[in-house]
Amino acid sequence: MDFHGINGEIVCYDDARLHLSDIGFRRGYSAFDYLRIVRGYPLFLEDHLDRFENSASILGLDPPLGRADLRAHLLELIERNGIAGAGLQLFLSGGPADDGFTPVAPQLYVYLGRLPRFEPVLYDRGAKLITHRYLRDLPEAKTTNYLMAVHLSTAMRSAGAVDALYHDGERVLEATRSNLFVVTETGVLATPERDILAGVTRKNMLRALDGEVEVELRDVSLAELRSAREAFLTSTTKGALPICWVDDRPVGDGRPGPVTAQVSRLFEAWLERYLMN
Repeated sequence: MDFHGINGEIVCYDDARLHLSDIGFRRGYSAFDYLRIVRGYPLFLEDHLDRFENSASILGLDPPLGRADLRAHLLELIERNGIAGAGLQLFLSGGPADDGFTPVAPQLYVYLGRLPRFEPVLYDRGAKLITHRYLRDLPEAKTTNYLMAVHLSTAMRSAGAVDALYHDGERVLEATRSNLFVVTETGVLATPERDILAGVTRKNMLRALDGEVEVELRDVSLAELRSAREAFLTSTTKGALPICWVDDRPVGDGRPGPVTAQVSRLFEAWLERYLMN
């Protein structure tokens, strides 16, 4: 992708610059969002803008562009790059700070890049998670603080896991870049509600399941995960990815289950209707 954005201005890749005193760089103080471009359109754009604004509000950062101007800027960038499919990243940093600490002039950066790919076999046979006890700072905000996620990446690769699942010793919370759904031993579909980042794919998954599959939004215990029939992750890049192993334990019979398959079909139908509108 040749064109990106800084504070509403379109810049070439080689001309994009970040000031060395920017506390997004120096302190990791930045709101962040990530959305998928499908058929030349940013998927679930309004939901992503809602979340981006909420993250900025939690961090106390005022974007240099209003919502309408930001929307127009993103659509212009997509058109200028002439792309049908990509990943679009939004950053609102704390901006340059003479004291290296205090947000004064937030900076807006937009970066377009390739989407990560997951092997189709993972959807056929299911994927694996490792677990880690951790609660993210300001969990309701999506930020650039992926310190623990990057730190755990070696352990994930060594274990053959696609992600790490955070928990607090009693409750499961979220994966490093995904939300978790569990089909409990009694057949209830549940997803954690508190102390998580509410994913946009999770939000639209719930819309897709409304009236079709009942979902409980509540605390989900580690014990429920260990005895679950099925589990799956949702994220912008994963859709509904079946999880069949957690650490060294199989989930259910160790194979993707019927509820996950039904959820995936309903979400794909919802996605297609969205793109047709």
